[in-house]
Amino acid sequence: MRRMKTDSLELLRRIVANLKCLFGGSAFLLIFLIAVCAPFISPFDPLEQHLLDTLRPPGFTNAAASTYLLGTDNLGRDVLSRLIHGSRISILIGVATVGVAGSVGVLLGIISGYYRRIVDELIMRLVDVTLSFPTILLALAIMAFLGFGLVNLIISLTVTRWLTFCRVVRATTLSLMGHDFIEAARAMGATDLRIMLREILPNCLAPILVIATFEMALVIIFEASLSFLGIGVEPGTPSWGGMLNEGRNYMMQNWWLATFPGAAIFVCVLSINLLGDGLRDTLDPRLKR
Repeated sequence: MRRMKTDSLELLRRIVANLKCLFGGSAFLLIFLIAVCAPFISPFDPLEQHLLDTLRPPGFTNAAASTYLLGTDNLGRDVLSRLIHGSRISILIGVATVGVAGSVGVLLGIISGYYRRIVDELIMRLVDVTLSFPTILLALAIMAFLGFGLVNLIISLTVTRWLTFCRVVRATTLSLMGHDFIEAARAMGATDLRIMLREILPNCLAPILVIATFEMALVIIFEASLSFLGIGVEPGTPSWGGMLNEGRNYMMQNWWLATFPGAAIFVCVLSINLLGDGLRDTLDPRLKR
């Protein structure tokens, strides 16, 4: 127990000492806290319209011309408030999709690598069939069939994102099957389920964690893409992709409508990628140059 505690503290120290983990993790933590505290820190209701204040410029460009820090949109809604509440959609969809897709992918990957033969063939052919469809087109088709909604969006993204988890965990499981500790567990009478959960899964946690960070960044981009195309969350719900779609017709005259949502997506995805890159270097030092 003391050895495990020492190893955990050493791993935590290495993660904190990595600059990519530090900066990426700090930025993502800030975005996460903003999303959690959105109802309390938002200056206005994101759906409230002020028709007398439409297309107001950001307050920091001309304090006398606008009382809205990041300006207003074509319906007089506060851009800052919509950005803050839009972060909730992106973070929620990212976490939920990665959680569900990761669970499905890890389960199928371990089963495929452990049992091999016909089970492995069936699961891998399912992976190949799914990979034959472009990701965004498959998500578009599922959303067109299911319709608008947060749950439907999570389902459509989950169908397209479990593949990476499955393939990586399967490869890791295959590499572990010949080790002595697997044979020792079998000799002691451990069931297949116990071997998969107690012996194989812990050895897959490092790649799973790294994949999860990069997949979350991709999910946020896909969610913004679907919302930009108008088939994401319900119309009117504050989302970064939806704000980009609403602001694209005003880009030349009212630059802030598309600039700030695009910047929010950029910062969020960059922070997650930095965190994932740092975790990869920390958890597998062999990958460092």
